[in-house]
Amino acid sequence: MDRVSRFHPLKLETSFGRNGELKLQYALDETTLELNGRIDRIDVDEAGNYFLIMDYKTGSNVSLNAVDFYFGLNLQLLTYLLASSDLLRAESMKPAGMFYFLLRYPTKTIAEEMSEEEARSELEKDLRMIGMMLKDKAVVDEIDSTQKFIRARFTNDGKFYRTTNAKTADEFEHLIGYVRSIFKRIGAKMLDGEISARPFKKDDAHNGCMYCEFKAMCGFEPDSRNWLFVPNWDDEDALKKIEETVENTAEPLQTVYRPRNASAPVNERRLEDLFDDEEPDEDEIYISVEESVAVGESTGAKKLRDLQRAARLTKGTDDIVGSVEEVLDRERK
Repeated sequence: MDRVSRFHPLKLETSFGRNGELKLQYALDETTLELNGRIDRIDVDEAGNYFLIMDYKTGSNVSLNAVDFYFGLNLQLLTYLLASSDLLRAESMKPAGMFYFLLRYPTKTIAEEMSEEEARSELEKDLRMIGMMLKDKAVVDEIDSTQKFIRARFTNDGKFYRTTNAKTADEFEHLIGYVRSIFKRIGAKMLDGEISARPFKKDDAHNGCMYCEFKAMCGFEPDSRNWLFVPNWDDEDALKKIEETVENTAEPLQTVYRPRNASAPVNERRLEDLFDDEEPDEDEIYISVEESVAVGESTGAKKLRDLQRAARLTKGTDDIVGSVEEVLDRERK
């Protein structure tokens, strides 16, 4: 890639945090939260206007999307971008992207015979970096003018295909601001002694308990309704929520609720809209109260764990047609 790119390594194996070249520290009451880590590679363009992050990966199950960012499920590269941005902003550099550089030997099964050159081309497709890039064709061409090493596609008139994971400069700024707010919130919860088990759940095949080594200790029951349900949003939905959070017009995590048998969580709708004019059976509806609902609560307010419990609604009560906000208001009293 270095032979076709106008981005070149500035720093390799760069540590941040304690004894590191970069610092990520946040004041929390009377103490300081410090993040520690190591960035595999920081590249800058020849003009010194942009930088990008690379992380070497041997695994294959990697992706970058705004939904995972919003729910705090994949923050590694975003954290590296945050640390690098704090360092390079003094030189007026802007982020051009963040990528996983795949270190693996792919194999393919082919239906018909092909030449060595064709076979090499097919294998190289699987080795292209997985990442998120700036939505600027000129900058992307500087990263890789051949598009053999990054997953970028353009129409004949130079526009990005929707399948290309590209974000605007403002969206990158919102992402950086959002991950900063997540770390501050996590640090505050640590100081408050918050250790409740609240694993995420996208579906039965994707949840926070799948590879957990502490299942026997945490006491979380897989049949519990107290999952942190991740809705089936697209990136635009999540980016809007991230922007609202950074602009201080919304809490970091919106309340997500859903009927027991729904295929995905539903957001910001009245409970009555979740059913087809049929009166639900007793205990048919429940609300998952997200962790962030309690962010900013006064000392005298109910503790976070009290707000986290599922609010069960009973048939025949006014709660069934009430909004989530009304239920939470009662919980806070």
